Amino acid sequence: MSKVRQRYDEDFKKNAVKLSYATSKTIKDFAADLGINPALIYNWRKIYTNTGDKTKLAEQEDSLRQLQIENAVLKRQGYTASYKRVSEIMKRLGLVSIHNKRRQRSLTDSRNAKVKNWVNLIQGLKSFEPFQVITSDISYVRTLNTFVK
Repeated sequence: MSKVRQRYDEDFKKNAVKLSYATSKTIKDFAADLGINPALIYNWRKIYTNTGDKTKLAEQEDSLRQLQIENAVLKRQGYTASYKRVSEIMKRLGLVSIHNKRRQRSLTDSRNAKVKNWVNLIQGLKSFEPFQVITSDISYVRTLNTFVK
């Protein structure tokens, strides 16, 4: 038969965290004195600081959880928020989002090759042995002070 899961109120958790920071005992011994699992103390320490206040991370997690619940309720009621709808609402309210579109940047500049119509010297060449024809594409060669094209 399964055990009923015990719940602890906020005050108990806060006091346990405060005492765990104040005591010289190990967490294992401290948790044994309280009659709880040591993992609970570690979890509560993530939520509460040594003064008993909630940590910023815990507050952010709470607000995120609340927003997820609100989103689920709105979805169940049939409300949708597509990109187009949100952008229209933002325009009406005079809001502007900063959205940098990613663009592909070329690593080489091949405009010169297209303009000058350089001849492909190995086009149509048949090779019968390995390493008979070796090509390379070096755009710039680094010297001491400058690049040489």
